Amino acid sequence: MLGYSIGMLKEFSEDVLEKFVGKVASVFEYYYYDSDDDLPLIPFKDSILFATLMFTMKRHRLTESEAEDYIAKEVKLPSIKKDYIDLRQYYPNVLPPLEPCKTEELFAYILLAEPIIRSKSEYNVGRSINRLFVELLRGQESVYDWGFAQGQFLIQSLLKNSSKPQVSGIEVKESNYVVTKIRMCMVGEAADLQLGNLFIEKQANSEGAAAVICPPRKNPLTEIQYRGYYLQSSLAELFYSSSDRAMHNGEWPYVLKALDSLQPGGKLMALTSTEAASDKLYRAIRRKLLEEGLVESVILLSNRLIPGNKKAAILWIFSKKDNRYVRMINAGEIRTKREPVYYLSDENIKQIADLYRYGEKYTGTMTDDETVIEDIVRDVAVEDLLKAPMSHRRHHRFDDEEIVNVWNLGRDEGPQCDLAPDRYTNRNATATTDTEELFKGPSYFLGDVCKIRRGADEKVDESDTADTGDLAKYITPKHLNNRTIDVLKMPSLTTVTVTGNRKPLKTNTIIMSKSAPFKFGFIDDLKGRNVYCSGNTYKLTVDENEINSIYLFMYLTSDLAKEQLTRISENMNPSSRTKTISITDLGEVQIPIVPRDEQEMLAKEFLKMAAEEENIQRQLDTISEGKKALIENAMAKAEQENK
Repeated sequence: MLGYSIGMLKEFSEDVLEKFVGKVASVFEYYYYDSDDDLPLIPFKDSILFATLMFTMKRHRLTESEAEDYIAKEVKLPSIKKDYIDLRQYYPNVLPPLEPCKTEELFAYILLAEPIIRSKSEYNVGRSINRLFVELLRGQESVYDWGFAQGQFLIQSLLKNSSKPQVSGIEVKESNYVVTKIRMCMVGEAADLQLGNLFIEKQANSEGAAAVICPPRKNPLTEIQYRGYYLQSSLAELFYSSSDRAMHNGEWPYVLKALDSLQPGGKLMALTSTEAASDKLYRAIRRKLLEEGLVESVILLSNRLIPGNKKAAILWIFSKKDNRYVRMINAGEIRTKREPVYYLSDENIKQIADLYRYGEKYTGTMTDDETVIEDIVRDVAVEDLLKAPMSHRRHHRFDDEEIVNVWNLGRDEGPQCDLAPDRYTNRNATATTDTEELFKGPSYFLGDVCKIRRGADEKVDESDTADTGDLAKYITPKHLNNRTIDVLKMPSLTTVTVTGNRKPLKTNTIIMSKSAPFKFGFIDDLKGRNVYCSGNTYKLTVDENEINSIYLFMYLTSDLAKEQLTRISENMNPSSRTKTISITDLGEVQIPIVPRDEQEMLAKEFLKMAAEEENIQRQLDTISEGKKALIENAMAKAEQENK
């Protein structure tokens, strides 16, 4: 054993453990830099290697070289020796600052730390979510993690269970695999960890242990994977028979692969987006799962529980029990607030677990403000879920049910098999993003598809004189009218001092005003000029790999986006006359996802209409000028006649 028994962590409170982790993390934070992506100079794996080296030197009273040999032997990864050689070369001054750290502090960091990435927390679903997994799988002799990342769920399984289960899993990323191997060796746990692709390794979870999976949401499969070649169950038919690309992307292929190893009496828990439960693109998958009796429970979790993800999530519980009823749980308001996010306290976790175990028989306090939310759990018959599209609502004063037909778009699409829990329970308990979801279906967050930066605070003298062809151009909110910006019509700058040496704008950049009414402009041609925007605007640099920039501009100038922006600004500035929006809040605006080819088609049509609009506008301008000239010419003529 490299370190101590994991039970040693139980001797300290949560607050103390956080201080332990924070003290060690502060050593490494010095080596992080403020880039656009907040990327670390020292990768998380290397910080674990450094902490393990210092811990081993202190715990076993070894020299640096002896400690490296000891670690490589215990972890059974000879490559670690080379890693330490590289670490000494790249970061020669990291080890001495770790010397003041105590062994228990280093031990806590090695086991509990998460990557220090401000903009997102990679491979981390949040400690409280992992603890919820552990509670729901309590009593299982063995647990398996499909894509164990840095071993967070496996560590919590060992830490929170009185009778430690056998832990195992598979992970495709080598750095994550090394971190988890070190963590397991640190507590002397003989975990069965596999480095490999879960679609290719046929022996993954061959014992059928109770398992969890948190599939990636933006990781389309390669052709050999999505053909279903490695899916052994009847669910593979969905892939063999479908040509729909949506079927082969996103989260469901990972979940279905994990379901291949599900054994009678076993369980699989999968954490997905809300779209996986309700979007019509995936209804064939949901229907198949219901027909085979695999869906035991669907739980809606609050927004902001997962680091780096502001949206609500769905927790699926699958089992091979020929489930004829699905337990729908709307746990959207079961959470505890810790600015600026939420988490699940031990009491919250117990409440959700009891709702899952006891269903409608459970009554009690559901939220952190001690208000009772009624009807947040229902057992819905699979037979009803497989019928034509309909919504079930429970009257709050009566026990009977009302069945309301869903508005049809003029064609029979068959059963939608919508499994969103808030469809069958009290919608007042539904968690959404802080902006509230204004539409159903998959969506981006604006902050995920473009970089949002404030305009430059230039010290300028604006010139409205004739354009000499060599002056920079300057855009302010008064120049934004939800159209393409003609930079040559913008005021010229006779002098420019750009604060922070900000760079001029690029093509395909969207400019918007910071204050209501929110106006936008799109730059498609710089016409050879350096162009800047003022400090009371935002510039949105679009990632064309994520979304078509014209499609994004179209949506931002729509009434749907205007409603979102208005709602956000009013919530953020309830007592202020001037409604503004921050970069953080702007990043939470939801952009509906449509297929890329459809985005291109919409953009093409939009540009065609915009050109027609510009032509009409020029004609209107000419007419307007002519109208003004009528009276001006008449007055001039009268003046001449009076002389």
